[in-house]
Amino acid sequence: RLHVSHAFHSPHMDGAVEELTRVAATLTFAPPSITVVSALTGAVAEFAELSDPGYWGRQMRRTVRFHDGVRTLYAKGVRAFVELGPNAVLRRRAEGVAGGGDATLVVPTLRADRGEAEGEGPRRREGKGPEEAPPRPLAIAAE
Repeated sequence: RLHVSHAFHSPHMDGAVEELTRVAATLTFAPPSITVVSALTGAVAEFAELSDPGYWGRQMRRTVRFHDGVRTLYAKGVRAFVELGPNAVLRRRAEGVAGGGDATLVVPTLRADRGEAEGEGPRRREGKGPEEAPPRPLAIAAE
């Protein structure tokens, strides 16, 4: 179980789902220029799904398929992940899911106990630094 500071994806968010969906309906969507993996399905998302305002409301309320999403990305050759969020809570989970024979780089951007300038910096499995990493596709995981 992941411990978080807010009630994301829980019934406590129900009151905000309709408003988020309404706001999303006012946006103009364009097809992504990179592959997007849906946190709702854990699979590659199609433009029709991403441009549906209801998708963003469901995103707020439903269970995050993080494990499935990392596995999908890993199967596509992704070996470097950037965690965007206020704490480095997903790094170890990503490393655990993607822990195949290849080195996996997981970079958390912020930590709750450190300022932005301090950050955590890259962490590479198997002890290799980022400068030794071959260029690979990159995935971004947001909390």
